[in-house]
Amino acid sequence: MYAYCDTIRTQQEISLEGDARAVLDRLVRHWIEFYTIAPVSYFYRIVSEQQYTDNLAKEKSHALWSMFYGQSQVVLETLADSHRLEIEELDLATIMFSSTIKHFIDEEILTGSDEDDWQIDRFLSKFCTLFTSSPGKGPQ
Repeated sequence: MYAYCDTIRTQQEISLEGDARAVLDRLVRHWIEFYTIAPVSYFYRIVSEQQYTDNLAKEKSHALWSMFYGQSQVVLETLADSHRLEIEELDLATIMFSSTIKHFIDEEILTGSDEDDWQIDRFLSKFCTLFTSSPGKGPQ
């Protein structure tokens, strides 16, 4: 299963056009769609459940976390560089964003619950509000 899932790649590109909220929403929806559909969902579930007892699963879990973190950082940095978000501490914002989204994916895969849409929308709205400046006030 590990070898097979290592060969699966997504060819879909995430558009960075539009406001920050729209870009982040597309990124999150892409990840949720990709990781919650078989066979990738099976791989994700095995890795998540076995990472504490199996060294290969631990390596795969770390690789997944690194992917979430790296892609989040690139997108957030792009949004900051284009002044769609005001992010002073990119590493902190990246950890906050990628950890929260990984939590939503974990919840859907490990519990079977796909009722997180309102929570995702709420998180994205609050995240964008936190890192959006008001005229004359600086970042909120």
